[in-house]
Amino acid sequence: MDVIKNNDILYMAYYLPQFHIIPENKVDNVSYTDWDFVKKAPHSVTPIDYYNLADMKVLDRQDELANEYKIGVFIFYHYWLDNKMIMNLPVDLFNHKKRKTKFMFCWDNQSGFLGKQYYNSPEEHAYQLLRFFLSDNYFTEIDGGKPFLIYSTTNFEKSYLDVFLKFLENYNIKLKVGFHYQKYKNNWYVPEYCSFAAEFAPHMEDGCHSGSKESCYHIHDNHFNDYWQSAMVSWDSRPRISSRRTGQNECDMTKPNGCVSVDEFRNQIKKIKNNISLNNRNKVITIFAWNEWSEGASLEESKEFGKQFLECL
Repeated sequence: MDVIKNNDILYMAYYLPQFHIIPENKVDNVSYTDWDFVKKAPHSVTPIDYYNLADMKVLDRQDELANEYKIGVFIFYHYWLDNKMIMNLPVDLFNHKKRKTKFMFCWDNQSGFLGKQYYNSPEEHAYQLLRFFLSDNYFTEIDGGKPFLIYSTTNFEKSYLDVFLKFLENYNIKLKVGFHYQKYKNNWYVPEYCSFAAEFAPHMEDGCHSGSKESCYHIHDNHFNDYWQSAMVSWDSRPRISSRRTGQNECDMTKPNGCVSVDEFRNQIKKIKNNISLNNRNKVITIFAWNEWSEGASLEESKEFGKQFLECL
């Protein structure tokens, strides 16, 4: 497991690949990205520049910045909708050359405005992901297992996963399949056949991002052999709500609908580091998120806070 650690902690940051033009992002035949919602709606964090993830230089810069602050892994959101890959250009470019920061996938297996989630082409799905699993850039554990997170347990079909994994065996790829451990969407349910469970910070506990000044983090009771813990940078999803693309509740748009505080994030990280679960074998802390700008959760440098969130690690 040749990843960089920060004081024996393996930090992983969720990575949203939205910030480039894709065919599926159109309104009245006009293309858009998440930047359009951040620019138009009230928000708490503003990027230094509204970058384009189709630009290799941007990915190079992000790789260097993550490495500087000892973030070992980017967790790229992966989308397989209408039986094709969606928004895959940034991870393709990121994987174009050797990286200091490893990457892995979190499969966001939900139907939505980008397309329909089907479970009828597991071999094609596995084949399209094969180039990533074969890459030295993909995060691989000491035993050769390659973690692969799945967002939602709702309506998930194990028979699909069985065929998916069987196909990858032809290439000696051994996936370590995990699910998000969260109340929202999953109601804390994780299938028995999963290899690990990962806390998902935005949905860990009711009220955790409702403006509290104190960290409400605690280890949840669990029975998993391997368990990843999670922290949330901050939360202000007014841009996402204004886009009307999700089921998030309406809120008072004149003020943040969550907690945006460097001190809160620092306290949260400290509390988790002082309470590493006994079954968190690799001392993993996933962070939401590297660049969820439309939900006010970004480790990246911002105009309001500079690099202060990164400096909490």
